[in-house]
Amino acid sequence: MSELEKAIGQYLLYLQSLTVQQSDRQLYLAIPADIQKEFTQDKIIPIIQENLSIKLIVYNPVNQTITLWLP
Repeated sequence: MSELEKAIGQYLLYLQSLTVQQSDRQLYLAIPADIQKEFTQDKIIPIIQENLSIKLIVYNPVNQTITLWLP
């Protein structure tokens, strides 16, 4: 949970930085598939994603592929 807190904090800081720079880049938070499954079962990830408008990329670290893209 603390790693998720840290990642979300960094995401929000980077997002504000992009806003200040008036960048047209899209920011995504990348999380491993096993973590996404764990937190989705607790319904935390969907709530966080909706409330904070976080765009997610879920990836498989073993075969280094994107498994889910949530804009």
